[in-house]
Amino acid sequence: MQCRAIIIDDDINYALEMEMILDELGVEIVGKFKTWKNILSRVKKLKPDFVVLDIFLAQKENGLHFAEKLKQLYIPYIICTGYPNSEYADQAFKHGAVGFFSKPLDKAAFAYNVRQLISDAEDDAEKDFITVKDKNYHIKIPCKEIQWLEIDGNYTSIVLTSSKRYIQKQSLRKFLDKLGDSFIQVHRSYLVNIHYVKSIDVIANSLELRNGQSIPIGLKFKADTVKLFE
Repeated sequence: MQCRAIIIDDDINYALEMEMILDELGVEIVGKFKTWKNILSRVKKLKPDFVVLDIFLAQKENGLHFAEKLKQLYIPYIICTGYPNSEYADQAFKHGAVGFFSKPLDKAAFAYNVRQLISDAEDDAEKDFITVKDKNYHIKIPCKEIQWLEIDGNYTSIVLTSSKRYIQKQSLRKFLDKLGDSFIQVHRSYLVNIHYVKSIDVIANSLELRNGQSIPIGLKFKADTVKLFE
């Protein structure tokens, strides 16, 4: 698979330098922006494997606020900044950064960090399917066809877009470790595929899937669930 990235930097020279490094590593640049404002919807649509982000852009606003949105979307990001003080580095890693580099770039260190991200993305690609047992058969199910998972005692039901259910003697936690970032736990008894969520009712503490199915949201998971869909 070819890894995909977005660059957000208002300095054309550094943006070009990062693009050249990424190109040499076989990374496809699917977007280049001079500001991070008002591009969250573009990022969701482009679905990059990671983002290279400057902290301070032309608007002089802190890019770490945008980084928090990336964290909620489970999109890894690398910070490249002309303000390499420890306070910003601590904030960046607290917000989920996987790398923090000062300008001018240490090209070797930056490339090494990117190679790690490429390796992680390749590992995630292997999560496109899960295998379940059905009588005497082992069946490979595409994760994109799973709407939600529901636990009842020691058994977990896997509900597909076709409404077919596979019941497995495994915990939700084991399935969450196998599934990709499209799945989140919204209740102690439920995992959902975020691509099938239609709406969230913050008063009733529930979400509605595209097929009309209502899923409860546990208080423990409410804040993270609501943030993800803001």
